[in-house]
Amino acid sequence: MRRQKLQRGLHNSCTAPEPRRESWVGERRASLGRSEAVFLCGWGRRSLPGSSLLVQFPEVKGASHPPASAMDVFNRNIDFNALFKFSHISASTQQHLKRVYASFALCMFVAATGAYINVVTHLLRFSLLSGLGSLALLIWLMATPHSRETEQKRLGILAGFAFLTGANLCPLLEMCIVINPSIIPTAFLGTAVIFSCFSLSALYARRRSFLYLGGFLLSGLFLMLLFSLINVFVGSTWLFTANLYLGLMVMCGFVLFDTQLIIEKAESGDKDYIWHCVDLFLDFINIFRELMMLLGMNEVSPCPAQAGPCDEAPGHWPSSAQQAHGPGALRWAAASTHRACCAGPSVWPHPSRSPLETS
Repeated sequence: MRRQKLQRGLHNSCTAPEPRRESWVGERRASLGRSEAVFLCGWGRRSLPGSSLLVQFPEVKGASHPPASAMDVFNRNIDFNALFKFSHISASTQQHLKRVYASFALCMFVAATGAYINVVTHLLRFSLLSGLGSLALLIWLMATPHSRETEQKRLGILAGFAFLTGANLCPLLEMCIVINPSIIPTAFLGTAVIFSCFSLSALYARRRSFLYLGGFLLSGLFLMLLFSLINVFVGSTWLFTANLYLGLMVMCGFVLFDTQLIIEKAESGDKDYIWHCVDLFLDFINIFRELMMLLGMNEVSPCPAQAGPCDEAPGHWPSSAQQAHGPGALRWAAASTHRACCAGPSVWPHPSRSPLETS
């Protein structure tokens, strides 16, 4: 009797959404008290006008079984292999992405090595020369065509570019070490989480669904440049901080955009995984830089009341020798923190300057 009531209710509510289609099958659920049933409603080409075919679903609970309890939700089997299946991406493109992310891992290792060596040994004291060197290697990499004959050569150029890029982070890393050494691992872990989440979002999303962001991201870069130029004359802490947050959002958007752009280029035949790796590597480095600066600014603000007046005489600052050795380094750290706190972004070290060169 209970099953007949369920079937009558389904028969009355089972209507095809598109009557013009030749065939249609839809699922309908019905419940009566503590019982439930799932049926398939189908319309075929040979069906009479206005009639419907009611068939019970073969692999579901019948009307005599009670519904599952709330605790059964935690007993479901999860297929973790399905998390890494990208059916909307061709097999050749998936192989291309593996090469891209393998090259990206190589870049991260080489960049970390370059940053560590430069922080410990100060091998590259002239940041301007190392910056120009990384730019020259990037242009050389772009000018070298991608082929099997030049693959090893281009990988070497990529490694050199990653090394100099990591070495260029030395001034900012040293400033974070002076303020609070925990800033560096916190910023790195945050960057890794942000990069992974946005990359997976781009990989799981429908193809070309984030390519429209290109125009907005370029506009954001233009606004960042405009704010930086204005802040040279204004010296506003608020504008400087807003520019950092805007840069962080823009770089996160570029992770989405570049990942899907790499997929589309690979689908169209562009298999230059080395150059595609450069896009993702620069996105990661820029996010890491923005997070370090934001965390560093949060550490040095607000200005402590016991730090003294902000217009302290320049003669009270430690000399270069005192900054590099002994307790003078601690005095320089406290003075730098207080000065950055009171004066705002005008004294925050530029990535091209070492904090030990700050007078």
